[in-house]
Amino acid sequence: MREQLLHRPLVALLLGFVCGLSITFGYWPLIAVPLLVVVVRDVRFGLFVFGAFGLGFLMKPPEPSGFFESRQFGGMGTIVSVPDHYATGSSAQIEIQRVRYRLMFEELPGLTRGDTVDVLGVLGPLSEASGYGAGSQGVLRAERLELVREGPFWWHWGAEVASSFRESVDSGLSPRSAALVRGVCFNQTDGLMLEDWESFRRLGIVHILSASGFHVVVVAAMLLGLFSLFPIPRVWQLGFVFFALAIFAIAAGFKPPILRSVLMTLIVLPAYMFRREGDGISAVAFAGLVNLVTNPPVIVDLGFQLSMVTTFALVMVITQRRWDKWNWMQRLTFPTLTATAASFPIVGFVFGEVSLVGILGNILVTPLVAVLVITSLVAWATSAIVPPLGGFLWHPVDYLAQVIRSIVETGSTLPGSLVIVPAFSVVGVVCLYGLMLVAWRKYALD
Repeated sequence: MREQLLHRPLVALLLGFVCGLSITFGYWPLIAVPLLVVVVRDVRFGLFVFGAFGLGFLMKPPEPSGFFESRQFGGMGTIVSVPDHYATGSSAQIEIQRVRYRLMFEELPGLTRGDTVDVLGVLGPLSEASGYGAGSQGVLRAERLELVREGPFWWHWGAEVASSFRESVDSGLSPRSAALVRGVCFNQTDGLMLEDWESFRRLGIVHILSASGFHVVVVAAMLLGLFSLFPIPRVWQLGFVFFALAIFAIAAGFKPPILRSVLMTLIVLPAYMFRREGDGISAVAFAGLVNLVTNPPVIVDLGFQLSMVTTFALVMVITQRRWDKWNWMQRLTFPTLTATAASFPIVGFVFGEVSLVGILGNILVTPLVAVLVITSLVAWATSAIVPPLGGFLWHPVDYLAQVIRSIVETGSTLPGSLVIVPAFSVVGVVCLYGLMLVAWRKYALD
């Protein structure tokens, strides 16, 4: 393990930067950083860690504001996240005078990330539900919201793509299937029935209801397979894939797990062109650094945390040599076992419960979701070119969505679908991951 870290400076930079940012939430990094440097025992590694720690300390997110009395508040601000839409309205992060707030507003057509708005409303403290995930210092409930200036064009491209997909899905599928497909493909979870959401949560696969790194891999594989059918140079194929993934990421909300996966794809796929072998661990570290440097408060985002730990676990355990030796059953079960085990400490800490049948749920549902994503995108694209044919293709998508719902509803009623775990602290989370590293030490890296 030590030898592998010595040759991966990006990992050293990530560890140091994470510790620097974490000073906002506790002083444990002051112990963790020196301990890490002592364990590795390398001057260059130590310089990388301490340098990144200093940069992270300078960029650390502000402390949560705590409770305060609600008051009238407003001004000119910039939307700094792609809006999320719900049945009761919409939500986005807004930055006013370099301070971020969570903006709650009624639907404003065309509003997206990068737009400048004039807002007036009631500013209140964060609730447990609204959370601090994006560095928000309060919740601003808009009473008046006006668009002053549109932001960069690419954010509006993404919004138009998402809107086009939504219209096509709603016209081609039944309401429950449409809500499932919109959530799976583009993070549009409004319209999803509460009982459906609860069934996915109890089975431990609620992450499937939002586009993530898994969906980026599915889309990339689909595009590479399509382009390989034509006499297109590999460089152009990769260029088309990266462009399509960028639009998909923006349309799906530009969430941290999606950005992480797109960046990893950008590093790993063209590696052979430079006569280098793609290194998954360095790719994950690079993607994590970009996420954190561009948006430091994302360090407390649950999606980012789960995405990073599960992806690190996957690239450490599932090496190319092992993958080539495994049979189809091992290839189906080992990634799920690895990702589930890696996510347990954080899931148990945040929610106080885990799903023991989640492994079975992931094994059964994940392949079907991959097919659902591909067939939905094909039906959507076909509907734009040949509407009658596209309308016909939505029928098997509807049936597949119903099958997935039936499996989830059945699995969520099984014993062990939801197990309460004893409360433990952040130190407990760190210790659990330390034990995992010790247990995996002789298996994780070739």
